[in-house]
Amino acid sequence: MSAISKSLVQKLKAAFPELHIVTPDSPDYAKSIERNIKNTQKPAGVVVYATSTKDVASLVEFTGANSLDVAVCGAGHSRIGASSTNGGVCIDLSKMQAISVDTNTNHITVQGGAVLQDVYMAVEKYGLALVGGLCSNVGIGGFALMGGYGWLTGAHGLAVDNIVRAEIVLADGSVVIASRSENPDLYWAIRGAGPCFGIATSIVFQGFVQGPVWSGELTFSPAALGALVEFANHVLNVSKGESSMVMIQGQLPGSTEPLVVVEVFYNGTEDEAKGFFAPLLKLGPIKDSTKMMPFSQTTGGGDDIPPGFGKGTGGGIMEPIDADFVESLYEDYLTFIKNVPDASESLIAYEIHPTYGTLLHSQNETAFPNRGTFGNVVIYAAYTKDESAPACEEWCRKMHDKIHNDFERRKEVDGVDDTTKTGVGLGESPKRLYGVNYERLVRIKRIYDPQNVFNKCVDLLKESEESSIIQ
Repeated sequence: MSAISKSLVQKLKAAFPELHIVTPDSPDYAKSIERNIKNTQKPAGVVVYATSTKDVASLVEFTGANSLDVAVCGAGHSRIGASSTNGGVCIDLSKMQAISVDTNTNHITVQGGAVLQDVYMAVEKYGLALVGGLCSNVGIGGFALMGGYGWLTGAHGLAVDNIVRAEIVLADGSVVIASRSENPDLYWAIRGAGPCFGIATSIVFQGFVQGPVWSGELTFSPAALGALVEFANHVLNVSKGESSMVMIQGQLPGSTEPLVVVEVFYNGTEDEAKGFFAPLLKLGPIKDSTKMMPFSQTTGGGDDIPPGFGKGTGGGIMEPIDADFVESLYEDYLTFIKNVPDASESLIAYEIHPTYGTLLHSQNETAFPNRGTFGNVVIYAAYTKDESAPACEEWCRKMHDKIHNDFERRKEVDGVDDTTKTGVGLGESPKRLYGVNYERLVRIKRIYDPQNVFNKCVDLLKESEESSIIQ
């Protein structure tokens, strides 16, 4: 696929006179290619703001007919730059944010450009919530189609587990419905690898009745790390989804030294919550912002990621979580920020969502292959200077390898269940990332996107083609 020429830009403008089209000489060009992580930004040849499924379908047909590189942007949070294109056409969905609720079924229909906070606020008027993330300004499409962990995961599973159906624009510009009864193979594939198959212009989610919750942040000194890990294991061991937590290690914006911030969640009364989280409260947090609040106010954790440049990776961490291993990762972090002061606002985050909800579904019920008795670790290296990039990338690589190697080791020695044995721990390569579901995904990809138009999120066919050459 190629960049767009000036003559094709004029052809595009003539074909879509009613759409807002931004080119490098437009006053809002810089804003149109801005991304949450600066180093994922690329100079698009043109940015087109679609307003309907028909627009998206016609734009995809245009890019295909002219062999143009295409990217799709919801809210611009992809840490690998999947929402950016170098010289091609970026289809921006941010003007497609309609949200509706069917009160008979509690089905929530969301257009592909909506962000989580707006969805939460809209459905809360009906006394509902859905499985969504912790970062308020993340686009729901990219979040949900690649898995989707959130406060309600422990009770109701992942976002992909609650997709009822989706409207998908395929690589040839055709529009199809993916559901249990329509294109069931595509329905299976988009729930975990959605951006690899097309553009989701509308998604229907199962909603759940939801009232106020107890949530907020508890801030501790690093000396409390061992006790915090012990309590995290308690959450994983006993919770059926009513409680959850995220533990963040790092020097967050406004702090002068590394701290541990624990974001807590309890789906119940304040008395019940304080009883459950009493061991943490008794540790004497430096700061305590916990209180009863509407579910829509529980977002914000991901918003703590500092603006600027960044590198990110992640992995799985087996339960029970090993406090010594967590301490070793923290020591690695301290060494890193000492050696690279520009990266002092980097962080390590542990998502402690009870596995009860995710294990209600088998490893191959959807394309998402990361189910098991383990939590997630997110590594994020934040920096402000270009020269810091190589060191940050190297640190992320080393941390990824260390976490993955320990994950695989413990799967062998801990006597885990069959589902956990096939968990991938958020691997990096396509084959590792999708594990037991990889081969089926490739087969479906060859049916719906044989030219590999949608390859920016995960390039499913590249590894498959390389493997066939090697064989």
